[in-house]
Amino acid sequence: MQPGLEQSPVSSLSELTASFGRDVPMLLVAEDVQRAGEQDARALRTFLEHPPAGLRAVLTYRPEELASPGLVLGAPVAYPA
Repeated sequence: MQPGLEQSPVSSLSELTASFGRDVPMLLVAEDVQRAGEQDARALRTFLEHPPAGLRAVLTYRPEELASPGLVLGAPVAYPA
């Protein structure tokens, strides 16, 4: 990355997981996701919609702290199992 250029959260997550290699088991734990900013929550959702092979994720959030009732990352999607 060039100095002075910020990287998007999605590309940062993608680069991090790619650095481990293919088919390496990984566990992503993200706690208190309700505190993530809009851009970070969108990036996490995008990343989880197309996860690298071997990734498992655990997300925690406090529903009582959401600005409005619902799911922390928005509408449900068919995340890969």
